[in-house]
Amino acid sequence: MILLSAFLILGESITLDAHFSFLKLGELRLEVVGESVVDSDTLIHYRSLLKSNPALRFLFIIEDLVESWVEKGTLRPILSTRHIQEKNFKKKETIRFDWQKGYVFYPDHDSVPVDSSATDILTLFYKLRVIELRDSFDVIVHAGKVDHHIPCRLITRKRIKTPLGNLDTVGISLDTGGKGIFGKGDLEIWMTDDERRIPVVVKASFKFGSIIFRLSGYHA
Repeated sequence: MILLSAFLILGESITLDAHFSFLKLGELRLEVVGESVVDSDTLIHYRSLLKSNPALRFLFIIEDLVESWVEKGTLRPILSTRHIQEKNFKKKETIRFDWQKGYVFYPDHDSVPVDSSATDILTLFYKLRVIELRDSFDVIVHAGKVDHHIPCRLITRKRIKTPLGNLDTVGISLDTGGKGIFGKGDLEIWMTDDERRIPVVVKASFKFGSIIFRLSGYHA
């Protein structure tokens, strides 16, 4: 897998509104927070925040914060954290990737082997923006102590109306095979068909329908 560029704009913020049918479920914000030097390695800090619509608090409450620190040159994750708050459920988890040993270390003192080309879920969204896109290719996502091999393919190019104007996009289908790392459904992502590859539409399919995230704001 070839990285065309490991550069993404520091300070970039992407906002996508989540909809199920006519309901606005909430908002997803993706940020390139900054970079830092740790043990002579330059790390990029990514962050995502998923918040439910306050008007739907009587149905559900979600405030999920996910952060990843990745090597600038390779986009390999070094540290990943999750702070999950969903109504009465809360969970905090930090995992550490040791690429020299080829293991991922979990907070319960467990360690599991990891493929040398694996990424985490958050970093995958950024990696898809900088790798060479072919008609079909595979990615490996490490989640839940397992490496998930996910076939991907280009599906279509189309123009999509957004707050930034009408944008030409390229679509990618990720066949998650019901593994559950994306909510037990397959995933389709449309990104701008240019060097920035800004996510414009993300469609997560479920048995009961689809949740669609649409670009609502961009700042860089």
